[in-house]
Amino acid sequence: MKILIVEDEIKTLNGIERLIEQLGEPYDVVGKGRNGLEGIELALREKPDLIMTDIRMGEMDGLEMIKQLNDRRFTCKYLILSGYADFQYAREAMTLGSVDYLLKPMTKDMLKEALCKIDGILEHEKASIRVSSYSTQELFERVFLAPEISGPVFRTEFGSRFEEGEELHLLLVKGENRFVDAVKKQIVEQLRQGMDPDRMIVCAQKGSQEIYVLIRGEERAAVKGLIDRQIQRLYRDGLDDMVCSFHSFRGIENLEDAGKRVRDNAGWSLTLGRGRIVSDELIRGLSIQKLIYPSNLEQAIIRRINSGELEEVEKDIQAFVQFLGDKTYACADIREALVCLTVAVLYAIRKASYGVYENISHLNLMDWIRQLLFTDHYIRIMMNVLMQYRHYHDGLHHNTHPLVQKALRIIDLGYQGELSLEEIAGGLNVTPEYLSTLFIRELGIKFTTHCTQRRIECAKHLLADPNRKIYEVAAESGYGDVKYFCKVFKKYTGLSPGEYQKNQS
Repeated sequence: MKILIVEDEIKTLNGIERLIEQLGEPYDVVGKGRNGLEGIELALREKPDLIMTDIRMGEMDGLEMIKQLNDRRFTCKYLILSGYADFQYAREAMTLGSVDYLLKPMTKDMLKEALCKIDGILEHEKASIRVSSYSTQELFERVFLAPEISGPVFRTEFGSRFEEGEELHLLLVKGENRFVDAVKKQIVEQLRQGMDPDRMIVCAQKGSQEIYVLIRGEERAAVKGLIDRQIQRLYRDGLDDMVCSFHSFRGIENLEDAGKRVRDNAGWSLTLGRGRIVSDELIRGLSIQKLIYPSNLEQAIIRRINSGELEEVEKDIQAFVQFLGDKTYACADIREALVCLTVAVLYAIRKASYGVYENISHLNLMDWIRQLLFTDHYIRIMMNVLMQYRHYHDGLHHNTHPLVQKALRIIDLGYQGELSLEEIAGGLNVTPEYLSTLFIRELGIKFTTHCTQRRIECAKHLLADPNRKIYEVAAESGYGDVKYFCKVFKKYTGLSPGEYQKNQS
């Protein structure tokens, strides 16, 4: 905000300038005048957003300055600096366009409050001027996708583009991944066919996995039928990894609720599968069954993982997913079942190899499951995860690089002492960097992670004896510091050494 100060008392003038400087950005003093004449000259030259002016000044007072600037159609805000004796003049200044007045002497907090108020007024006016130039589509994107920053001016302008109680329809086309531009263009062009372009507003932001289409002023049956036909063409063209959700409503003020409805309804693709547009009527017509979690199928999957039978585990996961599709279950129940199985699989991997688990945890796996649209995608996701585990499992026991096999034997013999990557690499006549790379490539984990896992496995074996003391187990596992041992053990197993030992008895 550019500020001009007009004050005949030099001490007050400089004091106000210092207060504004202390407030910092976005306030900038662009000029200082000692009377109304200087104020007019500076205002016309610097074009400030705000003029702070005293009322009683020599040659020309503040009121006359404001009147003359108004006559010249100069637009800015005014903040009157007034003493108690000048209160009547301050009231007169308010009728000339003054935003507020401050009683002298002022404090920093008083000034800050007044400037913040004026700043808000200026921003509101700028937005009011700017918002009228926005297209309806631009307003739709801003008001609908970013309501927290759009502000009341944008919402009011957007609402003015619609009739009161107008019949509207909202379509959501959603993919599990972001739509590439070519696919997005294909979807939008297909939806536009047979539809009045003036009655269709598309919101398809770059890099988004959602396309929203707002359709106005048409009968619901006609719109729904047209969309059904166009979406089926997209499915036939191979674009079936997406879900379409449809909702009709009246009055643009209900757009936010409609958006929540189509997003919630899209989740029912877990129940309905591909090829159908999800609507309120379709969901209400479902005969929902109670889902009893298939613990036996989960246990079969975990047994396969624990025993390393990873060739067969895919069939078990397929059986789990097939169970969820055999009857009509609520989408929330299906998603919860997938989350439960995922947690169980991750725990089994964690027990076998914390290093692999740590790598997998960076994949944001649970976020993927919560965004999942179709259950068959779950099989692919979980098999990708288990392939990482298999890479570690097979490499550890079978076709590992000869250098890694030698390093593993050295670790098995010396894990109770100090293990150094540099020392082992030197003994194998390779660089530490090369050996470290081999570990990651062959086992999928770091050298240090494998050493820690080897020590933890030793500790777990020792803790099976209820007579073993924790400090004895720590020492025999290669840990001189008992507290550090307890911390690492719990990180890798989820239990303290004492809890683990108690569970073994």
